[in-house]
This record gives sequence, structure tokens and C-alpha cells, in this order.
Amino acid sequence: MKYVLLGLCAWPAFAVFEYASLKKIAGLKQVMATLTVALSASSLVVMCVDGEKLALPSSLPWLGRVLAVVFGLLWFYSMFIEIPFAVTYVRSGHGDRLITTGTYALARHPAVSWFALFLVGLVLATRSRLLLLAAPIWLAVDVLYVWMEEKLFLEKVFGDYEDYQQRTPMLLPTPRSFRRCLRTLRHHQQDHPEDEE
Repeated sequence: MKYVLLGLCAWPAFAVFEYASLKKIAGLKQVMATLTVALSASSLVVMCVDGEKLALPSSLPWLGRVLAVVFGLLWFYSMFIEIPFAVTYVRSGHGDRLITTGTYALARHPAVSWFALFLVGLVLATRSRLLLLAAPIWLAVDVLYVWMEEKLFLEKVFGDYEDYQQRTPMLLPTPRSFRRCLRTLRHHQQDHPEDEE
């Protein structure tokens, strides 16, 4: 249970990271970003390799590995590629531009969905009973966190956030947002053909 709690500590650390971004405290921002990753990764790794295992059919761990890789990569893409890494996670301050294209046209917080499906895959792949316990707790905290993040941070930082909220669902994509996502991805490829080389 201590590793479930250790993983939960990542959200307050990330809240301090966002406060440091808002107040433009570069050193604190970098420390809290590192701490957030360390808390999340260490608790996940320990839970995956330690403890009791679930009795699952032999095909499910393979399916779990595929889900974990696909949705882990989507999470990474949404969090670190679509959002400019250096501006968001390293430099003082915060990004000055609201990202509304790509997976952020699909949902305002696509990484929450990717994280949920990544955890499903990881539970199946590792058969970890402890991770099965942690996953719904972490997801509930993540959803609560992004709801609070919108109210306390994003609506203040980005003047056009209210319009974005009207156009784009918070977590679960709709057929309309899915079409908008595909349209923005195609538009990006047309504008940047060098990315395909």
C-alpha cells in the first residue's frame, strides 16, 4: 500500500510544479518536474515487479504489453511532444500558447485517457494485484486533478480556454472531436512535409 501512496504523492508535486510555472520560479519548477517523474516511475516499477500476481489466461499479458506500449507512447506524445517540452517543463514560466490540435482536439486532457489505458495494459502485462488496486485510485485522483487544474490554472493562463472548453470534451472523445483531431493531424502533415522524411 505504501507504493500506492508514493505514487499519489506525484499529484501534489505536479501541483507545486504548476504553481512554480505560474510564478516563473525556474529552479523549483525543474525540481518538482523531476520529483513528479521519480515518484510516478518508482512506484510503478516496484508495483509491477513486486507482490502477488493475478491468475490470468496466458494470452492476456501479451495483450497487456501491446496496450501498455501503444498507450504509453500516446501518453508520451501528448505530454512531451505536442506540448513544447522545454517551455512547459524546463524553462521559467509556462507555455504561452494553448494547444488545441492533434490529440488536444480529441479531448482537453487526452493524457488522462492514455494513462488509464496504459494502466489497464500494465495490470494485464504484469498481473500485479497491487497495481490493480492502485490504478482506479490514481485515475480518480488524476481526473480530480485535471478538473481542478482547469479551474485554478488553465482558465487563468489561457484567455481562449473557455472557447476551447466549449468546443472540446474534457476527457472522452466524441465523434465530432475525433474528426477534428484527424483534420488537424492531416493539416499538420500538409504544412510540415519534412516531418515525414
